[in-house]
Amino acid sequence: MPQEKKSLVRAIGRWSLAALMLNTIIGASIFGLPSLLAAHLGRFSPVGYLVTAVGIAAIAACLAEVSSQFRQAGGPYLYARVSFGPFAAIQVGWLTWLTRIVASAAAADLFVSYLAQFFPAVETWAVRLMVLGMLIGFLAVANYLGATSGARLSNFFTITKVLVILIVHRRRTHGAPAPSRRSRHSAGGVRYQRGLAGSRPADD
Repeated sequence: MPQEKKSLVRAIGRWSLAALMLNTIIGASIFGLPSLLAAHLGRFSPVGYLVTAVGIAAIAACLAEVSSQFRQAGGPYLYARVSFGPFAAIQVGWLTWLTRIVASAAAADLFVSYLAQFFPAVETWAVRLMVLGMLIGFLAVANYLGATSGARLSNFFTITKVLVILIVHRRRTHGAPAPSRRSRHSAGGVRYQRGLAGSRPADD
């Protein structure tokens, strides 16, 4: 009796996949890094994005070329295993997993930091832990329920991010006052930088 060939379930449609990619591109860094770049580079901060875009484009082109050679799921782990063997593949797999954990932790910490600007009580360690737990738990449950619920949540976040960016852009183009150098540097950007570095943010 021939064995049934298993494959991934295509539960995400074309537009949801496009929204997922857009949600990945417009990550938390769009809300955290601009303040750091403005604080360190000033009016030359847009140049920082252009220089970084060159390096990111090279990496994206390499991944696009390699991924076109495979039909199986596995991402960078699969590419490294086929090209360099299992030892290199397990290193790539662990590093990919760790970078995603650190990025998620930094994004969650940035969310709480900005939330504290509206609700100062969130800065206390007990409330902060509770908010972080609820945030991560909610996202975990949504993804545990299935790919469809995860895709719907991703669509919601994508629309929200785009709307926030459009609102901020509209306010800036209509002469809204820019934050001071100190406030830009000390708001969420510093905590985001600490999160990426893996350090514990100090109490304000």
